[in-house]
Formats: sequence, C-alpha cells, structure tokens
Amino acid sequence: MGGLGQDIRGEGAAGDLPPRVRRLRLRRPRRPAVPVPRQHAPQPRQRGDRGRCAPRRPCRRRQRHERSGGAHHARRTQRRRADRLPHHERERRDHRIPQRRGRPMTEAATTDRAFRRHRFRDVGVLGALFLLLAGLLVVLPASPAAAEQRPLATTPLLTWNMQGANESGPNTNKWFNNVRNYARQYQIVMLQEAGAIPADSSTRLADLNRTTVDRNGQATTHAVRHYRWNLHTEAYPDNRHVYFLLTQNGEGGRVNLAIVVNGEPDEVNVVQNPVEAGRTALGVRYGSHWYFTVHGLAGSNGSDSAPLLDAIDTQVEAWGRQQRVEYEWTVGGDFNVEPNVIIDRGGFPPARTMHTTVPTHRDGGRLDYFVSSDVAAAQQIGHAHVVQWAPPSDHLPTTIGHLRAAAEPPSSIRLMPVGDSITQGLGSANESGARDEIQADLGKISQNELFGNDILSPMWDLPAKRDMVGERRNGIGIPDPDHEGWPGYTIDQIAAEASDAVPQMRPNVVTLLAGTNDMVRNVDVADAPARLSRLIDQIYKGSPGVTIVVGLLTPSKNPAIQQRITSYNASIAEMLDTRIAKGDHMVRVDLSAVTTGDLADEVHPTDAGYRKIADAYVAGISSALNNGWVREAAPPGDPDPRGGYEPKGRIWDGLPGDPDVAGAMKYPDLDGDGRSDIVWVSPTGAATVWLNRNDNGKTAWTYRGEFAMGTGQGPDRVFFADLDGDGKDDYLVIRPDHTIDAYINRGGDTVGSDGWKPGWEPRPNYGRGTDTPVDRIRFADVDGDGHADYVRLLDFGTKVDVFYNRGGDTPGHDGWEPGGAILTNLTARSNKQIEFADLNGDGKDDYVSLDADGVPHAWFNTGRADWTERGKIAQGTGGVVALPDLDGDDRADWVKIARNGALDAWINKGGDK
Repeated sequence: MGGLGQDIRGEGAAGDLPPRVRRLRLRRPRRPAVPVPRQHAPQPRQRGDRGRCAPRRPCRRRQRHERSGGAHHARRTQRRRADRLPHHERERRDHRIPQRRGRPMTEAATTDRAFRRHRFRDVGVLGALFLLLAGLLVVLPASPAAAEQRPLATTPLLTWNMQGANESGPNTNKWFNNVRNYARQYQIVMLQEAGAIPADSSTRLADLNRTTVDRNGQATTHAVRHYRWNLHTEAYPDNRHVYFLLTQNGEGGRVNLAIVVNGEPDEVNVVQNPVEAGRTALGVRYGSHWYFTVHGLAGSNGSDSAPLLDAIDTQVEAWGRQQRVEYEWTVGGDFNVEPNVIIDRGGFPPARTMHTTVPTHRDGGRLDYFVSSDVAAAQQIGHAHVVQWAPPSDHLPTTIGHLRAAAEPPSSIRLMPVGDSITQGLGSANESGARDEIQADLGKISQNELFGNDILSPMWDLPAKRDMVGERRNGIGIPDPDHEGWPGYTIDQIAAEASDAVPQMRPNVVTLLAGTNDMVRNVDVADAPARLSRLIDQIYKGSPGVTIVVGLLTPSKNPAIQQRITSYNASIAEMLDTRIAKGDHMVRVDLSAVTTGDLADEVHPTDAGYRKIADAYVAGISSALNNGWVREAAPPGDPDPRGGYEPKGRIWDGLPGDPDVAGAMKYPDLDGDGRSDIVWVSPTGAATVWLNRNDNGKTAWTYRGEFAMGTGQGPDRVFFADLDGDGKDDYLVIRPDHTIDAYINRGGDTVGSDGWKPGWEPRPNYGRGTDTPVDRIRFADVDGDGHADYVRLLDFGTKVDVFYNRGGDTPGHDGWEPGGAILTNLTARSNKQIEFADLNGDGKDDYVSLDADGVPHAWFNTGRADWTERGKIAQGTGGVVALPDLDGDDRADWVKIARNGALDAWINKGGDK
C-alpha cells in the first residue's frame, strides 16, 4: 500500500502539518491493492468534485447521513461549536460519560444509536490535519496484492485475555494446549496478555517495523515480531503466522498483544492509542477487511477503549482513501468496559458491538467482545459466545462465527481409567475417587463449551454415551463403577493387567495415572519414565486410534517420596511433550493443583483432592476433543476378518485442517517398491504424493509434493494402474468423450535419499473407452499378466465384463481384447462400494463388495468366468475404504479413509484362510 514515507520529521508548518506530510497528502493516491468492484471503480475527477468521492462511487458519509436520517448534521455542528470552548472545558467534556435522559433505553437501542453516530471526515490537507490532531498517523509499507477476502460474515474469530501465558511456570502450556487448539479452528485468534513470548516451538522471522506519528508530529517505530508456528509435526506441517507486539512499555513483560492467523495476511499494521497511557492496537488485513486486537486500560474502566476504536476507524478510513478502497474493520479484545457502556461514551465510532449474554470475566463482567464497522454483518451474526472450558485465566475465550471441530465429536465416549489405587479412588467417600465426577462432567459438555458455537445441548447426556470400562468395579451408589485401577501396582504390573483389557474393550479415551507405587517403593526411579512410555505404546497398540490423557503424579507428604515424585514428573513431562510434538494423540495434565493439604495420608487424596483431579482430566479430555482426536470407539478386534488382519491404528494424519478429500485419495505404487504410496488428486487433476518408506519395519511417509500437473479433469476421472507391467503404476485420465489418455510412469532412481523421481511418457488415445459411466469403471489385473485391464461394473451388482490390456490402442492396432462377462456367479446385493485388489497374493486381483452396512464380501479370482465366493471377510469399519498393499507382501491391506484423508489401517495377515 502506498504510505506516507518513512522519514516524516517536519516541525510545525502551515496548518500545523509537517512539510513532507503536506506534500504527500496532496499527491494523487495510488491504485488500490484490492481490485475495486466495477461499480465502485475510480472515475475521472469532474468539475465540482470537492475531493470527497469520485462520481458514481458510494460516499461513506452520505450513506451514514441517510441511515441516521440527517441527525449527524446536528451532532457535527455541536462538536464544531464545542471545539471553540476553552481547553479546560473541552477536556472536561471529553472525559465525562454522557448520561441518557428520559426513559431508559434498551441495550439494543443504545447499540443502534451508537452505530448511527457520525464524525466529520475530509480528504486532502484537511484530512491530514484531522489525522494529526487525532494522533493516529501510521506510516504504511507498500502493500501486496490481496491474497484472499475474509469478510466478517464468514470468518470465525476468537479473542482471549490469557492473563500472562508463558511456556513455563504455574500456568504452563497455555500456548501449546489451548491457543494451538483455537488456532486450528479459528482463522484469526486475537490475544491479550499473551506473555513475554509466543510458543517455544514457534520460529521467529524478520520483525515488521511500523511507524506512527502523534498529534505533535513525533514519530514512533513499533517492532511487530513475526513468528511461524507449526501446530503439528515436521512430517505433516500445519503452519500459522503469529504477530506479536510488546505493549507493556515495549520492554517485555506479560501484558502484550498477539494475533495468530491461518494464512499470511495482506498487511500487518498498528494504530497508536490517542490516550497517552493506552496500549497500541495490532491489526492484520485480508482483502478489504482489517482485524485488530486491543486491550483497554483496567484501572480506569476502559476509558481509552472508545477513543481507540475512534482512532482505528479514522486510520482505516485514511488507509482506504489512500488506496481508493472501502475498508471495513473488526476489533476483538478485552475492553475493560461493558458493551452497553462503551457505546455511550464520547468518540465511539459508527459501529456495532457483538457481545455475549453471559459474563466473560470471572467476576461477572462482560469485558471481552467484538466491535465492527460492518454493521450489516454484525447484525446478522448477533451475539458472541464464550468457551467455558478454558485454562486458568480471569477471562473466558469469546468467539463469533460458526466453525467445525478439527473432526466431528464422537457419538459416545468409551473411557478406561488406567492406574493404581488413586485411579480406583481409595480413601474417597464413595470409593470412586475422580471417576464418578469425570463421568458426570462429560455428560455436561456441549459443543458450545468446546467450540464456542450456539449448540447448547449436552452431547453425551445419556449415561450409555459415556461408558466407563475396565476389568474392575468399585464405587458406592455410582452409575458406572468400571475401571482399570490396581491398588499397590507398579507401572509394569499395571501394564500386565491392561495388556488384555485394552484390546478387548477398545476404549477411545484412556486416562492414565501410573508410577506412584514405583516412587513409594523406590523401584528403579531412573527407568520409570521409559516404563511409562512402553505402557503408552501398549495402549496404542491395543486400541488403535485411542486418545490418552496422562497425568503427572500428585504430591506426597513424605519428603523422600516427594523428591522422587518431583524428579519423575519432570522426566515424564519431557517425554510426553516430545511424543505429543511428534504427533501422538495425547494430552498431558498437570495435577499440581492437588497439594499436601488435599491428602488423607501420605499419597491418597481427600474428596477435595479427587475433585481437583477430575477437573484436570475433564479439561484434558476437552482439549483432545477440541483437537478432533477422539474418534468413534471401534468394536473389539474390528475389522475381525476371517483370515486375520492386524490393526495398526492411525498411520497417516491426512491433510491439514478438515478438507473433504476422502474421495480424492489414491494409493498407487509409484516407485515400484511393492508398497502403495499416498496420492491426493486436486480438482484439476494435479497429484501430490507421499512415498511409502519402510523405517525399521514401520511405515513412514516421505512428502514429495506435486509430481503431476494434471489435465484439468478431477479425481473422479483420474486412475492409477500398471499398464505396461513394469511394477510402477501409471497415470490415466478418462476424458468426457470416454477416451483414455495414459501417462506412462518413467520415474527412476536419483541421487536423492528417497531414490525416486517422477517422469511421464504421454500416450494419448490409449483406449477408445466405452459409454459406461466413469464411476463404474475399474482398472484391475484380471488375468495376472501384470498389465491392468479395463473392467466395467455394468449394473453395480451382478453384471461385470472385462477388456484385456494388450498394449493399448496405437495407430492400426486395437490394444484391448474383449473378454466378455466375468464373475458370472455373483449374487444380487445392494452394494455401496466395489473394489478390485489381490487379497491372497496370487497375482490376480480379486473382487470385494461392501454392502449397505459397509461389510465386505469377497470373490477370489480363479482365472475363469466364475470366481470363488469367500463370503464375509470382515465386520467392516464403515466409511470410505481402500485396499492398498502397505507392507509390500503382495496382499491388499485394509484402510479406512477419514474426511481429511487420514488413514486407519489393518494389515492383511492371511485373508485367504
């Protein structure tokens, strides 16, 4: 964006404008950074235009005049007359809160009246004078072209006063466990009291220097710190941009501002607070909308908040005038004043508040909300919402806009409490400890509390929807006494008991608290964290996809035991955080709220202590739900095939965010190593690959990026199959006229570590095709010669025929041999999905159909027209299924594909038996 330059330094000139400012303000504005709509496009200046608006371009002042019914003229006249008052009278006028006369107005009425208020605006020298007097001049860098539009109506926002959040100390991990979750779901997160630094795992980039000029012409440079923050892992990055502004005297401290955004904004800038003690506002722009985070002064009941909003409105309008673009703005923050009070304060701009109907502050005030100049969108949005499940802070996160969770919450919770006597609840009045309170609290959780939307009904209100499971039963008068707590047991003894309970009951959530008896008995304390890590591995293996909430140990009154507990807690905290950073679906909960005053003996809590444990675990489970980690609980041993499939759990986390790409994922073998790779096909046919690499017997995925540009046809017309028998799958496209174009895979070895490079030989018109709908075509090796054949599912039930691949069509050569009907003994069935894959490793692809319930039935390829029926081969997993060969043993495995492409896998260990 064109700015005022970086060298504004002039001392008073005519009209109290520094000379350079006066010259620059008279220049013709640059073209807009965001394309102006045709009906708003700048027109040549005509005679009689007074610099206010170009002809045919909507005039903001005129629109406000029409909305207010002309009332703003009277207010403007009153302000001009008031400006002639002596200085001390003006100061007294500006600092008092206007009182309403007559009958009280409703909150909605005061809001409506507030956004009808108006202020005098002008351009040219008068505009510059107004800005200087307001103390709001900001020097802008040149702006890039607009990356995207993010209008208020469709942009989910969250604001939160974190009350000083660092990565260490008593309020540990607010950035990691909470802000990270919010940043995954809200496009823009506005933070106040954000601590001295952002998350430790973020990477600091180059600072962005922004200059403001106050009413005295004094320039101030503000260094906006820019960070890149990966919310996930190095293998599967999910990056956010963090912009951080030191607002506590510019010297650190905890009372600083931050904005976390998904996608780099078009601009980042600041607006200086016209109140001397007030904090600067930090903002980002996407397209034609600015978003700011602010923090009003607490000691004066937010006396600077209305003037700061007025300053933002003035500055944004000035930026828009420079670019000849109509900008809107939205501010979120802790205003330290009630919304119905701020709208009646002097200087409140033409805008509308979006606030909650419940307190956002622990003391009962509604201090956190949003204000926007986009009145129409704000009216449509209505009220804001609070997120009830928040970490220690005197403010609740406040949100507007509807959003999805990282994944849909499960229909039920199957929770297994694993541990020792504290897990059982020894010493509590009803002998259930924290278990009964956890189960009861889960029944109160709503989507509103988790995600900040307006769905208030509890998700798991029925006891059957929050099932506690385990081999043991303890508890007096509680609805569900099941658990896996073993009094007196060490970590290894707990692991021995859980080794069969976990795979048998298949929980989707495990709460784990283990190690107290190792510390009490002084059992190889140095190795205890490694034993706990092995227990975690065992739980993941027994219930693939489970989320584990792990607690640090509660204290002991015995100094020797406490010394060991302190060392153990420090070690397992480091171990757990490392695993979480690498992608384990696990939450670490700190139980330090339990003190020795909450103990009934050396180690066992009182009822008050158990209540604190329950609170911590419920918060941890909520964090996992917010991450989208808690999935539907699977039946034991699912998919339970006849010949045996080994469950591997989640083997790939899918694409970042929550895109709907399950139908666009393909699993070809691109490099010829016998193992299927992962490919995402975009709507234009561009293909991005993750190569399947063996890492000491484990599947590992190597990201190789886009390897095929595509032809413009989407994933429903793109196939991968080995046409030439070289062991590498080729790229096929079925055009709308049914013609098959082939791109033969000529990828070969490179000097790179992954030993593969993409390369394609075009073979247009490889087959003339048929008029069969594309969703009923499969490419499968029916005759076992290593070349994929063309298969038609004529009625998606009992009629299947084949054209054998004899080298593809070339001039003068018909490369496809009609093979007639196959699978002539199919029984009529209502199928939801049909796939061909080699289940038994004989080199010929077999037939697998999923019925309406998702249960797979197989027919083995005999090489004849009639194939051998094998019947039901698994219970099924539901959802979208694929049959790749993940381990290179020539037998197709089973994967269930989530909405975002994430994979849960079962390895075929002999599905033909």
